[in-house]
Amino acid sequence: MRFVGNMFLIDAAWALLHPPQTTSVPFATVRNGTYSGVYNPQYGQDYFLGVPFAQPPVRFSIAQGLNTTWDGIRTAHEHPVHCYGYGYDQDGFEQSEDCLYLNIVRPAGLDNDGLPVAVWLHGGGLEMGGAADPRYNLSFIVEQSVALGKPVIGVGLNYRLSAFGFLVGKEAMKEGVTNLGFRDQRLALSWINENIASFGGDPKKVTIFGESSGAESVAAQVFAYNGRNDGLFRGAMGQSGFGAPLGRYPGGFNATEATQNTYDDLVSSVPSCEKLAGSESTLDCLRRAPIEEIDIALRSGTAQRWAPVLDGDFFADYTTNQLSSGQFLKIPILLGANTDEGTSFGFRGVDNDEDLRAGIKAMMIPYEVEKTTGKTRDELVDELLELYPNDQSIGIPSLEIWPHVIQPGDVYAEDLGLQYRRVNAISGDFVMHYQRRRANEAWAKYGVPSYAYRFNIMPNGHRPQGGVGHFQEVAFVFHNINGDGYDTNPFGGNGTYPADAKAMSKTISTAWINFINGLDPNGDSGPELFNGNKWPIYKPSRSPNGKGVVFNINGTHIEVDNWRAGEKLLRIGTGCCGSVWADADSSKDNGTPSCIKREDGDPHRSITNEHFIHQLVVQSLQLNPQHARNFRIPLCRGFLKKDDEDWSLVLPRLPSGSKPCNALLSEKVHPLSEDVRKLLVSKFARGGSDQDAIINDKRNEHCLIRPYLGRRKKGWGDTNRSTFFSLRNFPLHLDRMIELGLDVQSYAKVMAEGLAFLHWVARIDANDVEFVLARSRSTSHSHPNSPFDKTLFGTHSMWIIDFDCCNPVTMDDNGAANAAECFWRNDPYYPRPGSTDTSDQELWCAFKDHYLEKRLQHPMFAAYLEKLANGGGPEVTYEAGCHCGYIGLSVALSPPLPKHEVINCNCSICRRGGYLLVYPAYEKVTWHNDSDKRVSRYQFNTKARDHMFCPKCGASIGIDFARVWPEAPRYGISVRQFNNVDLDSLQYMKLDGLHTAEPGVDLSGQEIGAKADKAPASSS
Repeated sequence: MRFVGNMFLIDAAWALLHPPQTTSVPFATVRNGTYSGVYNPQYGQDYFLGVPFAQPPVRFSIAQGLNTTWDGIRTAHEHPVHCYGYGYDQDGFEQSEDCLYLNIVRPAGLDNDGLPVAVWLHGGGLEMGGAADPRYNLSFIVEQSVALGKPVIGVGLNYRLSAFGFLVGKEAMKEGVTNLGFRDQRLALSWINENIASFGGDPKKVTIFGESSGAESVAAQVFAYNGRNDGLFRGAMGQSGFGAPLGRYPGGFNATEATQNTYDDLVSSVPSCEKLAGSESTLDCLRRAPIEEIDIALRSGTAQRWAPVLDGDFFADYTTNQLSSGQFLKIPILLGANTDEGTSFGFRGVDNDEDLRAGIKAMMIPYEVEKTTGKTRDELVDELLELYPNDQSIGIPSLEIWPHVIQPGDVYAEDLGLQYRRVNAISGDFVMHYQRRRANEAWAKYGVPSYAYRFNIMPNGHRPQGGVGHFQEVAFVFHNINGDGYDTNPFGGNGTYPADAKAMSKTISTAWINFINGLDPNGDSGPELFNGNKWPIYKPSRSPNGKGVVFNINGTHIEVDNWRAGEKLLRIGTGCCGSVWADADSSKDNGTPSCIKREDGDPHRSITNEHFIHQLVVQSLQLNPQHARNFRIPLCRGFLKKDDEDWSLVLPRLPSGSKPCNALLSEKVHPLSEDVRKLLVSKFARGGSDQDAIINDKRNEHCLIRPYLGRRKKGWGDTNRSTFFSLRNFPLHLDRMIELGLDVQSYAKVMAEGLAFLHWVARIDANDVEFVLARSRSTSHSHPNSPFDKTLFGTHSMWIIDFDCCNPVTMDDNGAANAAECFWRNDPYYPRPGSTDTSDQELWCAFKDHYLEKRLQHPMFAAYLEKLANGGGPEVTYEAGCHCGYIGLSVALSPPLPKHEVINCNCSICRRGGYLLVYPAYEKVTWHNDSDKRVSRYQFNTKARDHMFCPKCGASIGIDFARVWPEAPRYGISVRQFNNVDLDSLQYMKLDGLHTAEPGVDLSGQEIGAKADKAPASSS
């Protein structure tokens, strides 16, 4: 007599006490014959229990389909026995090798033709479990589906476990009897496909779902036979385990030595076969041996050492490769995991880094690690220990769920270990969260709908130190509010919890039913289910890492899937004000990721001012969107003060030694695509550059282009220059834009529109702002498609960034003069007036005319443009010369000192020459007594500029930029040689020339760093 589950006992008692209104016994005729089932009047359901889907299997052999028929009627009234397994889920259940049966639950009294079908694959580590477990009672979710008007049929099935289902070793590989449990599931799905219509189901509307190793089983069916589509199911849901079959051997998924040792241990432990160990007839012996001997051998030590293997048949390749190449069944999926999964999988008793290091290394396979990452296990462990610091405030479970901080000597330290939370964070991510996220990303990559969730409810009866651990969502999915099969009802307890938990169970089970019906968890009422939001399809291309639903006790919310992303932040920029950081993989998305700009640069530059101005600009844009249709301003996301508590979350992701400081949080500008990067490298990288290395450099993924419409590149291409090539802020000069065939006038007009907006709408001086080309944010009504041709750069926009030097401007003559001064001081983004090149002058006119079109009828424009054309205001002439008087010159500057900005660079050449440089045009410098012919000229290793010295006293005069800026020849003159000028009164712009990309070398010719943010760095 097979075990009769709790639910069926209840149903039988109900039937005796409450005779049904109808005495109709349900029947179903399948290909082999007819079954009678059981009618449950309490739930209005028909049960067909213990229906075989295979012949009684031969031990350690592939199960065979049914091949006999019968006349008459066979009963399907009792739950099937469990397959042989090992663990607490087997307690109370009869076991047998003849176990390949399934249960079917269908709504009674409905027009049951063509109902969607949900097939449950139970979990239990592939070692234990079965369809008769009352925790997997499908009656409740079927009842819920009828109440929703979306009836489904539920099916639960058995499959072989432990060694019976997952035999390993060369003998098993040779006979092709690996992964038998997964093959059993496949056979059951084939039976369902052939016969479910007899029960009212639609074989074309089957969804498989499972939890833990049940979710692993779901993944196995999706990846089976290299993603072959046999038409057995159209959707899949994986709870805490979908992503890949987990390697359970020291050698991994395809480790023949470890698996063979496991097989040999079994043979040696079976008395009937131990003498044959090492021979070729061991598998036949194991098949003939008494089941009691096999059972005892497995219980004694090898029960938990049997797992899926890469066999070249059921599994054709590593799932990592299949995900990458798209060799998986491309059907909609719904995946998730629980917040604190690691409490169920982390190893206990870890008190120090050495213990943790040893445990992590044991999880890794040396040759696979090195082959797939190019790093040793030790290197990866070092990275992990840095990514997961021993900080209980960010470990698992959270201090919010379990406030106790484990201290040396307390009872939890002895039981769990001092690094319990740290271990849990690593283990949960490694086993569950990473697998799930990787699968969602792969589905998105291939354009297949997928959904992600995180379950964040701790059920009644669970210890807080376990957090929201493994398996805890199962009762909510099945809507098992009675707690059948649980020692403590997950929906019990005090206060508002029971009502809140039952409401959330209804929400969750409804979402699952919606997916089973239409492959979309939203159904017809998504916003009602998810607090006014729809559960979004996982699309990293639209938001960072995609988005998913979080199930909390008091409702749901949508989160960006970067929860405990784990990576260090990557420095994507460095300016005078400070450094800019973002997620290392944020270059992949096209949504609205964030970045953080730290005030760790020049102490005279204020991130506080940048935050103020940035907010001012964004508010002006929101109030006047009609004046900002063609350019973009990053959204301002907030501000971190030096003493803000949130630094505890940020600092672990920054390099060690980083300290709190003021910081601006803003939208990250969207970098250009890999195709654009390849184009720039192929066109402009110097000879000898390793183009693949440039493209693959993680830093270069964050590629922005600086359009320099006021400067040509001619003269910068010397063959002796460094081959260092950075795409971080790539300077695309006017002649190069023309060479690429870009419509420079369209860029000039958008730049003019942006500058006019800053001046006359936001009313700031636009001092030292940057214009960059990057991917467009949106194609919404408020942000239409880019005005630029997308042939070369794709859909891209002009963004305006960096407001730390800006100040509000007054609407009078002084304000116009100040704006003009800032115009000339900025990098050569803008076209410049006065060029002898006709095309350059035409570009200036287009810029000016479009600026005037955007003037909003303000009377200051004429005065402003006049000041631009005249060089920005009053001009003062300064006398200068060397110490001995041999060299003399006059320099005219507009605006005059001290307003005229002086470059103070820290590179080796500027330090040796003592340069504090201004940049007058050639015609603004008058040499006395042929001093321009008297100066000695030296070319340093760059061979691109002449550094001018007095041949008598050695005083450094400056730099001749004739060949660098031939379209607007300039000198770099050191103000140290100016007469009667107080150097302490001047306005300096400090420049980190030690890290410039051009020239990017010191006096020895050795490369020293990356390009600084300011173009004048080239002066050094």
